[in-house]
Amino acid sequence: MRNQTSKLSVEEVIKFWAEKSHLGQDPLSKIWCPDRPIWNIYTDNLHAHYLRPYISKLKPSDKVLDIGCGIGRFTFRFAKFCNKVYGIDTSKENIAFAKTTAQKEKITKINFSVMDARNLKFVDGTFDYAFSVTCLQHITDKMNLILAFKELFRVTKKNGYIILLEDTSKIRKREPDVISMPREEWFKIIKRSGGRIEYWCGTDLPLLRKVAVTLPFKIICHFVTRKGWKIEGNAFDRDKKLFELYNNNSKRNKIIEHVVMMILVNLIKLFEYTIPKLWKNQSMYTVMIIKKE
Repeated sequence: MRNQTSKLSVEEVIKFWAEKSHLGQDPLSKIWCPDRPIWNIYTDNLHAHYLRPYISKLKPSDKVLDIGCGIGRFTFRFAKFCNKVYGIDTSKENIAFAKTTAQKEKITKINFSVMDARNLKFVDGTFDYAFSVTCLQHITDKMNLILAFKELFRVTKKNGYIILLEDTSKIRKREPDVISMPREEWFKIIKRSGGRIEYWCGTDLPLLRKVAVTLPFKIICHFVTRKGWKIEGNAFDRDKKLFELYNNNSKRNKIIEHVVMMILVNLIKLFEYTIPKLWKNQSMYTVMIIKKE
């Protein structure tokens, strides 16, 4: 087994997320941080903020594809505006969870399926809109990413739109399940696949996050709430150990961490909801609005 900082193959990434979605107890922990629920909520709300202008343009007659839908966090948002929504994911656990949610909420306009973005089971030109929210970034090699883009453009109608929110940073040494590819390379692949980028902007301020959130939170954890924690091993073991340690942590420590994280995210909220659009080249995550030519 490779070490924690090596890139996983696409097949290993699929396995990694299948295991993670099985371990997660609250919905967002299935797809994000197993030990920072407040940060997960903040990130979900931030993504929704930057995608809301495009989601609100959906019409009842539009057919929408949500690639890598996970637990359906955006699939359900799309269903508020249009009548035909398809959510796909490689994780059987996530799809099962999303289907259960749809049944509880009595939502019948969504079709959830286990499917690989590299081999979409739809005919050409099926969708008016296709969304990928932090999904394609987990295809860790360029050739497979190109294959997924070809499929994505194939199933989108001419003059239809593909809307992405992905990690477009150059280097992610500590993220074995995320491709390390600069924004310019994403743009080149999109153009070669037959798309024209009408608009793009950033969604986050990496340096501010490190200084205002990551560093203070780590200090609190190291000296107060997580003294003695040791998390070692490969990518498959890391989150499993985090789930275990966090779930066994005391209620007092969890409350401390929640309060600290709530204060920290509110400190950066004003900036990340406004500045990245103006300072977009510094952002790690990028929203891309693409029209199929």
